[in-house]
Amino acid sequence: PMTLVTAGDYRLHEISVSGVGLVLAIGGAWSFGDGELLDTVRSIVSEEVSMLGSSPRNRHLVIVDRNPVRGGRGFEYYGVHFGGTVLLLLDPSMDRSRLYDVPMSIVAHEFFHNWNGEALRPVDESFMWFTEGATVFVSYQVLLRAGIINGAQYANMEKGILERCRENPLRGSSSLTGAGNGDLTDRDMVDLLYDGGFAVSRAIDGRIAALTGGGSGLVDVIRRMYEESPGGTAIGLDELNAAITAETGHDLSSFIGQLLSDPLPDVSS
Repeated sequence: PMTLVTAGDYRLHEISVSGVGLVLAIGGAWSFGDGELLDTVRSIVSEEVSMLGSSPRNRHLVIVDRNPVRGGRGFEYYGVHFGGTVLLLLDPSMDRSRLYDVPMSIVAHEFFHNWNGEALRPVDESFMWFTEGATVFVSYQVLLRAGIINGAQYANMEKGILERCRENPLRGSSSLTGAGNGDLTDRDMVDLLYDGGFAVSRAIDGRIAALTGGGSGLVDVIRRMYEESPGGTAIGLDELNAAITAETGHDLSSFIGQLLSDPLPDVSS
């Protein structure tokens, strides 16, 4: 139902990762080689398919090009996922060392939307905090597990997101369940959705880990929902709470409700 049309001189690289076909289309000149980016994307895709057990699609396309969503308070890097395609827009001046840094979270983020966003689509706009926030949370976990970032980088990223959430001028006046990303010029609203969703997802993951003695986390809950409906289904708070209860034996609906009212400062409880 959705089509992406691009025009330009793209270099195509096709590989198989964990039984999934992956095509990388790269346009323009960069400080890094195509093979370096391909290896990083390969690591991310392999880690995510391993975490979720299987892929909703047997073939994916990742398109890399120059990022036009810049200037003023714009984005240094940006990504879009629709269908089996990930559009990755990077700052053309990006140093090659940043292939092993947080910009690659956008690859992990958009690719994870194959599960959380497409196979498990939000029942309505009020659940976008989970679609985006949980995906932000998992994307950095993926980079850490794949060795693309180290523990110090992860800690700095986490600290930055939580501080930005705490200082967001919309916090307290705009509901997290009412936040959206339809208008990319409203950076505060976009940040509230993503950063607030990250903070809530982080807290849920911590509570699940505490209840299971570290045996489970939020990724296991997402995998449970996906395995129950591999062909795709709509999810909301009811489905999330049911999956958490099945995974932990505890009902966290009240805990999540409190977090949605204000994801901070009690994100560590």
